[in-house]
Amino acid sequence: MARWPLLLIALALVTGVHGYEFPHASPFVATVLGTPPSLRAELPTLRELPRRELTLTLFPEREVPGVFWYDRELRFSLVAQRGPAPLAFVIAGTGVSANSGKMPILQRVLYGAGFHVLSLPSPTHANFVTAASSTRLPGHPETDAHDLYRAMELAYAQVAPGLEVDHFVLVGYSLGGLHAAFVTRVDDERKRFDFRRVLMINPPVSLFESVARIDAMVEASGLLEPARYRAFSDDIFRQFADIYRGSDAVSYTGEEFLFQAYREMQPSDATLAALIGLVFRFSSANMVFVSDVLTTANYIKPVNLELTPATSLTAFGQVAMEVSYVDYFNDLYAPYFRQRFPGVTDRELIDQASLRALAQTLRHDRRIGLLHNADDIVMLPGEVDYLAGLLGARAVIYPRGGHCGNLDHRDNVAAMVAWLRDE
Repeated sequence: MARWPLLLIALALVTGVHGYEFPHASPFVATVLGTPPSLRAELPTLRELPRRELTLTLFPEREVPGVFWYDRELRFSLVAQRGPAPLAFVIAGTGVSANSGKMPILQRVLYGAGFHVLSLPSPTHANFVTAASSTRLPGHPETDAHDLYRAMELAYAQVAPGLEVDHFVLVGYSLGGLHAAFVTRVDDERKRFDFRRVLMINPPVSLFESVARIDAMVEASGLLEPARYRAFSDDIFRQFADIYRGSDAVSYTGEEFLFQAYREMQPSDATLAALIGLVFRFSSANMVFVSDVLTTANYIKPVNLELTPATSLTAFGQVAMEVSYVDYFNDLYAPYFRQRFPGVTDRELIDQASLRALAQTLRHDRRIGLLHNADDIVMLPGEVDYLAGLLGARAVIYPRGGHCGNLDHRDNVAAMVAWLRDE
């Protein structure tokens, strides 16, 4: 049986990886700022990636409201090697498209390591909800996994004539990491790809609990109140402007300027938590609004109102920003799935959207590996330890990094590549 390199096995301890160099003690700072340039792996640049933007029609007969005309087809991407290579499917994190968020980092890592890379959006992204979701109500990982698998089959069939593929691997980060575990179980039934390796990066244990935790960050800040949000954003922009005027900004890249701004502003963890929660709420609001319109639930959109490409969505966005994930679960998600699975309770629905439902698979499937951070802000106390206990030597737990803040760290990249190459 192939193993992690012996050094990595020795370091894969619940207490963390000894000697791991990462400067941000605050998990909120780590999440927002990411890895300092001096600690990053050397990767191909985005310009060096031969990335192709592709589309796929999954439901030809599906009617899509005019306002969502741009999402009729699923958007995915392919980065292909010149010759034969393994193909890595990559599943995005919450609300992320195939080429945004952390996806470009993983594309660079995997292409640089010799993989073809086929990237898919998260089932919670508006494009996937519109073009690829069978229920149009994301959040049930087993259902979402079947939708993802169907998209993977059709996307691969579309690109296969131009590829030489040795074998397949699967990678997902954040919520995509949770989805990767569920997709692996679907593949065990379908046997289409027979993944040689699967890697979960910073997955939540419970979708519901982790999302509720993030939601609480922005609700505690009060930034959902328009007046407080305007005052907060005005203050942030003023501080950025002051720093820009007082520095030799032309000598900085955008990224260097962000580090410079952080050093001068020194925002509190509470401020960073509010920003993280706010970004998530924007993504969540988009998902909720799209689901509401597509299912004609009339939760946000008024009955009989026709949305056209010319319709302003500003007012709907403001209402959707007030909808928490708990609201979505109670008012849209749970009623649908209670009807689909008669007798199911809300508690059972929450438990179904958890890696605990796959405990035996994670314990015994030697193909599945885990990279996680002990200080991940979306995890509840004990959850990282729980996953580390299930996977044992197949888990590497870093002491710092927040939520995916160390994804391009040289040690993390080395561990990813070693696991996926089966070294």
